[in-house]
Amino acid sequence: MEPIRFADILFILITLVITFSILWMVNKGKNKTKKTADPSQPKSDETIDVN
Repeated sequence: MEPIRFADILFILITLVITFSILWMVNKGKNKTKKTADPSQPKSDETIDVN
């Protein structure tokens, strides 16, 4: 069995970074759609937003 090389460790780390970046972006996109399409607070033309 040959010892693990630096290139192998680097490849594993880069793969993990890419994977978690994709998962983070997908999760961020899901959270954004939940906030914008919230059916529990309907908007009305007569509603005045004080903020």
